[in-house]
Amino acid sequence: MSKVILLVNVELEPGKREDYLTTTNLLRKRFDAGIGYAVFENQGKEENSFTEMFTFNDMAAYEAFDDGDDEEANDLFAKIIGMSKRSPKYTTLLEID
Repeated sequence: MSKVILLVNVELEPGKREDYLTTTNLLRKRFDAGIGYAVFENQGKEENSFTEMFTFNDMAAYEAFDDGDDEEANDLFAKIIGMSKRSPKYTTLLEID
């Protein structure tokens, strides 16, 4: 059972930092024990650059998340995209057994 990690790199428009942090705190409350969620500020990069890390116990949990119909979470994701300078960059990592 390999873990899956989804990294989402976001660069915010100026003045959006506090709104972003508030939104990510709301997102954190949306996930159950099967999904880990953490937000990191990127050092040495452009100001207001963050990486969100989602950790899933296995591919089935990742796929269920990707197909999710949680409207509130989807609205929060859309809000984050609206605060971004450009489209977020996504990286999916699959643990090697």
